Amino acid sequence: MNIEVTTASNADYLWVAADRIRFLGGVPGSDLELLDIEVPPGSGTPPHIHDSPELFYILEGEMTLRQFGAGLPPQVIKAGPGTAVRVPSRVPHNYSNESDKPIRKYDDGARGCQQAVPSRRLAISPMLHPTVELTAGKKMW
Repeated sequence: MNIEVTTASNADYLWVAADRIRFLGGVPGSDLELLDIEVPPGSGTPPHIHDSPELFYILEGEMTLRQFGAGLPPQVIKAGPGTAVRVPSRVPHNYSNESDKPIRKYDDGARGCQQAVPSRRLAISPMLHPTVELTAGKKMW
């Protein structure tokens, strides 16, 4: 068994809308994988849920996160550099970049990502959009 090193320049990646998701590496025998996500101004996700919790850490920029509840207005959370955010499983949410600077964040969302050769699938359940298959190097959503 050898130590693996992945850099941003040699990581597998895919595009979701305008966001670049880099797969930095996983833990063998688990479904844990570290993602490096860049979110340009004006980009983000539609409201969605995950079957597992999600944890991310903001490196650069300010992310706007919304939590949705039945019959309630969205709870709005602003997260800047040095902030860790945990979203429990099955909690409807989205994130967006409403600033004029890019966001860069680490995400353990790989618990919701599965490797499929030759593509990767992002296992989220969009509330407003059908399930989407994402393929490395293609821009979708």
